[in-house]
Amino acid sequence: MTIVTTKVDRDEAFRFGVVEVDGTGRVTGYASKPGEPARDVVTTEVFVFSREALLGTLDDLADDARAETDDQGEEEPDLEDLGDALLPRLVAGGDAAAYPLPGYWRDVGTVDSFWQGHMDLLAPEPPIRLDDPDWPVLSRPSSRLPARVAGSARIVDSLISPGARVEGRVERSVLGPGVVVEQGAVVRDSVIFSDTVIASGARVDCAVVDARVRCGEGAAVGAERGGDGTPDIAVVGMEVQIPAGVEVAAGEEVPAADR
Repeated sequence: MTIVTTKVDRDEAFRFGVVEVDGTGRVTGYASKPGEPARDVVTTEVFVFSREALLGTLDDLADDARAETDDQGEEEPDLEDLGDALLPRLVAGGDAAAYPLPGYWRDVGTVDSFWQGHMDLLAPEPPIRLDDPDWPVLSRPSSRLPARVAGSARIVDSLISPGARVEGRVERSVLGPGVVVEQGAVVRDSVIFSDTVIASGARVDCAVVDARVRCGEGAAVGAERGGDGTPDIAVVGMEVQIPAGVEVAAGEEVPAADR
């Protein structure tokens, strides 16, 4: 087994599988999301298995689980997350090797890291180039007309997807396909999913807004970054209709609309 690894801040390592690697690159220890990580080397959740070792180990784990539950008179449980049993067993077998990832990597399993991953793309020198001609990162194509930017628009350091229409101000933000920012609206430091409308006079700051949301006229979502530059991200779920003039506070989460 090969484990693709990277380094993170020690205070963030508890969110990941933490690995111990010797001087030859062999993985000698593995801990799944430890409360007090001893190291800053973690898995990127990219693994390469040999078919025989993987299937054989899964069979062994299933046999162990079956024997344990039979002894206790319980129903046979399902094997859980691979980090709970599979990876420790393979590492203990002595054949696990580390492959340190030399480039950019970021986990996007939390709101903050998801937001930051998008902000990384907007840096003057982004750590990863989606438009690298030698290795472009291509998503599923969107059958939409080109984005339209009106004369009243002001766009700064942002990514604008096909089908979007911008009449207001957009700063350091990522707009998905079909997003509309009406005249007089302001979007800053935010990620806006497809077909969302930011109505005239509305303001969205430091937020992640899901698809098909409408922020009514004069509504406010989130708040500008504080003095320390650390934002408290507001989140608005899919298809939510925020009435005119209503405020969604910084850090607040509005669940998706009932469907």
